Amino acid sequence: MRTIFHVSDLSKWELAIKNAIHMLNYGRDTKTDFTIEFMVNGPAVTPLNLHDEAGEPVRTALQDLVKRGVNVAVSQNTMNHLGLGVKDIPSYALLVPATAIELTRRQDEEYAYIRP
Repeated sequence: MRTIFHVSDLSKWELAIKNAIHMLNYGRDTKTDFTIEFMVNGPAVTPLNLHDEAGEPVRTALQDLVKRGVNVAVSQNTMNHLGLGVKDIPSYALLVPATAIELTRRQDEEYAYIRP
């Protein structure tokens, strides 16, 4: 199963991360393969900024999920708007041109779309 979590609201990080953990644990317990990707844009990019101390819990949780095979994609448009570059975000985060483009691509690849 393929799932993309679209996180654009800063307040939705905890829910999105918990949902991904539950899915991965369910997959482990039932021998179900999950492919999970976070698509991040808007204010939700803020905790990915390595210079934002308050974002450390989100970055740590994402790093743990990446170790379990989860991908994290960040909108280049949002990064540009925030004045951030690739050096300002964790190395596990992949830049994509725009959220709409990436979400459309993933839905073409039959990813389920979840917006917590």
